[in-house]
Amino acid sequence: MKKWFHTLALACAMALLTWPAGAEIIVLPSGQIGVMKLSHEPRRGLSMQQVRQHFGVPLRLLPPLRTAPGYPTIIRWIYPDFTVYFGNGQVINNVAHPHAVATTKSHTPQPFQ
Repeated sequence: MKKWFHTLALACAMALLTWPAGAEIIVLPSGQIGVMKLSHEPRRGLSMQQVRQHFGVPLRLLPPLRTAPGYPTIIRWIYPDFTVYFGNGQVINNVAHPHAVATTKSHTPQPFQ
């Protein structure tokens, strides 16, 4: 009985070691790998007033996003190269527009789309 148990345990261990590993392969288009930040984006923590003073009037002010109770309403301002997200009147994030990231190296301004 003892030898049978050891043989079973060894067989299970070998089966686990040879079990194919489950992996998902994700192919990303060239130029979309990683995160690129622009050098002229507002940094986290700036107030709405500071952003407006430094970057000017946004192209568009989007309607506020209502969130769950206890969380701040999200305000979004769209600039030519990025969108700024505010919570409680301070920058919580910003996202570079794809055309801005693509033209960062050439420094060629692109119209907002």
